[in-house]
Amino acid sequence: DMLVPIIGMGLIFYFIVLAPQKKARKKQQAVVDSLQKHDRVVSIGGIVGTIVSFDTSSDEVLLEVAPGTQIRMLRRSIQGPKALVLTRMVRMTGPRSKLGIGQPATDKDR
Repeated sequence: DMLVPIIGMGLIFYFIVLAPQKKARKKQQAVVDSLQKHDRVVSIGGIVGTIVSFDTSSDEVLLEVAPGTQIRMLRRSIQGPKALVLTRMVRMTGPRSKLGIGQPATDKDR
């Protein structure tokens, strides 16, 4: 008697939470897999750099974050290409002017 509502709630949970997460994870993996040498990327921590090389044995990427400065990070910690990440930010938060990117600071902001 109580089994039907429990199964129903489980199915609703799956279709509302788990299925969209799985789809987003696959999409993110496809973006990361398509990255190539010299692509400008953003890490999940916000570090912007250019891909110098891939180490497939350890699943790591070597990024150049400034001239002569390179860091090694896990490939899965790459959020995506810089242009794609900025496009997503604008879509989520509004036009560029609302983000304050490239806007001079005012007394009101301090």
